[in-house]
Amino acid sequence: MSARRRSDLEQARQELCRILLRVVRLICPESPPAPERLPPGGVARPVEVEDRRFEDLVRDAVAPAGKPSSVVWREADAEVVVHLGRTRVRVRDGLVLVALTLECDQTGLAEVVVPFAVGTDERPAGLVAASETKPRGAEVLVDRWGEAIVATAWRALLEAATAVARARGSDLEGAPLRAGALVARGGRIAIVPQARHTFERVPTR
Repeated sequence: MSARRRSDLEQARQELCRILLRVVRLICPESPPAPERLPPGGVARPVEVEDRRFEDLVRDAVAPAGKPSSVVWREADAEVVVHLGRTRVRVRDGLVLVALTLECDQTGLAEVVVPFAVGTDERPAGLVAASETKPRGAEVLVDRWGEAIVATAWRALLEAATAVARARGSDLEGAPLRAGALVARGGRIAIVPQARHTFERVPTR
């Protein structure tokens, strides 16, 4: 088969796939969108995730399958058990609340909440988020472990958002999309997938 013939067949196949995907989306509007290939810096349509589903993604980020669901943090003569498998997430307008469950002799099981202020439809903020000076919870926990709690919650939130963006497609070179913005609405979070900018690509020789 000639190269021209193969090219024509490939174009016909791609067009057929586009038509079939449009038909599927018409018949099954709840089906996930087709993966995209974006130019440098390009953004895809936001992907909305209900907070209970996003909670699962955040929990998977802090306690991946096959890994312990609880870990022990130690600092000098102090230690605390972090029950990563109990992580909870709730989304309010402009706010993502990540709750970790910790346990020590002084408190027993105790939940500590990290509030992250993120973008809204009226006030886009990209991937910028702000939190309070200390998490909300028992002082004995937040005074000693507050920095580690915030860092763990933020890393998990970012990894969950990145997982959603990666599933949306890739850039023209095949690199997966990453989260370019977070928008919090009551009970739902929208992740805006974005391709790398030109200056972020590593040239190959």
